[in-house]
Amino acid sequence: ALAVTGVAGSYSGTFAGGLGLNADKLAVSAGASVGTTSGVALSVSGAVGAYSAQFSGGNGVTADTLTVTGGMLTASNGLTVSAGLLTANGGLTLGSLQTLTVPTGGTLALNSATVSGTPTFSGLLTANGGLLLGSGKTLTMPTGSTLALNAATVSGTPAFSGMITASAGVTISAGSLNVVTGSSALLDLGYGQTGRQPNAGQLGYMSLSSGLDIIGAGTSTPRVITLWDTVNVNTAL
Repeated sequence: ALAVTGVAGSYSGTFAGGLGLNADKLAVSAGASVGTTSGVALSVSGAVGAYSAQFSGGNGVTADTLTVTGGMLTASNGLTVSAGLLTANGGLTLGSLQTLTVPTGGTLALNSATVSGTPTFSGLLTANGGLLLGSGKTLTMPTGSTLALNAATVSGTPAFSGMITASAGVTISAGSLNVVTGSSALLDLGYGQTGRQPNAGQLGYMSLSSGLDIIGAGTSTPRVITLWDTVNVNTAL
């Protein structure tokens, strides 16, 4: 190897090391390049200078401090920061079909981040500070997936186009349970019971007639309605 342990001079021709290049300080002027032979890494053990041209190493680049000004740092086999923080003040852009991977035990911290496009999370996405959707945006759950809400508080007027299942029940502490008018808007009691007559247990406002529709229980017609206690009728039956 070629080792320069003191202050390097100025080289106008080719400056190369067979098994590597070791220098306290290495500067490359604009329009020039520094490289190594194929399969050999470039190691800079001291303070690294500024590189305005190309900076490359065969098997990698090891440096205490690496500064790239106006150029590009390319790591074809990956970039690993074992200690310290990697900061991208101008943002971090992944190429087409590329993946940002956080190893087990690692944390991806996004402060006031804006995520555009359609991100895909194969693991668990945890939002300790809450999940906020912008105006007109939609949270979409693919077929076969589950949205689990533990002790969740839903404010506003959420709209659900699919089926909402509450295995532990639904509690309304204030306000009303609103069912809109229409043949498809029914309060369906006994839903999912085996053998139940399809319309049994349904309540609807002008769903099947011009009045309040109450359909009895049963597995076939005639269905049965049982009234307990006193029944007051304001008009004739």
